[in-house]
Amino acid sequence: EQNIQLDQLLFQVKNTFNPIISNEMNEAIQNSTFIWREKIGNKAAKILIPSKNLIENIPNLHDNHELIIQILNVNHSITNNQLIVNNLSINSIVLTFVEFCPTLWKLGRIYEFIFNNSDNIGIIKQKISNVINIPIEFVSIGKSPFQQVFGTNTTILEKLREALFLVATINWGLPDYYSIKQTPLYLRNGDILIFKDNRE
Repeated sequence: EQNIQLDQLLFQVKNTFNPIISNEMNEAIQNSTFIWREKIGNKAAKILIPSKNLIENIPNLHDNHELIIQILNVNHSITNNQLIVNNLSINSIVLTFVEFCPTLWKLGRIYEFIFNNSDNIGIIKQKISNVINIPIEFVSIGKSPFQQVFGTNTTILEKLREALFLVATINWGLPDYYSIKQTPLYLRNGDILIFKDNRE
């Protein structure tokens, strides 16, 4: 049912598992933190907002569309930074951040952070500075030249690794006042931003 909210769907899934798994495993499932992801090809893609229904999360929803339930562990970036999945609301946007290392000419660490729709680039820079220990004056952010690609096994990360020249030449000068949901960014849930340390 395309109008069912994901938190309701998760409740149904948990109850489905109850009679067919061990008590120990069932207890682990009931006490775990979950996030929903869209499945694209054989990959886990963007995080879905549990308070939204399926069609709001996936506008191109179709028959046999596959979803993934991910069980968060203590090392996941969302839990490490107190961005617990329960904080995801209808006004939330989850963005993926990929580190670009110019001196090594490669991509580095990958993070997922939760923001509010009204947040701006300055708030994003502050989050990266706090979590990754880069002084805020040296944080540069750009929008990935590749975003959500549907119906393909080639992940965006693989495309970025194959096109580092495009990564190096993106617009790194986004003003702090740019709102993440307004022109010219128009970021959507699951979109990718790239960050770098200007000292490199």
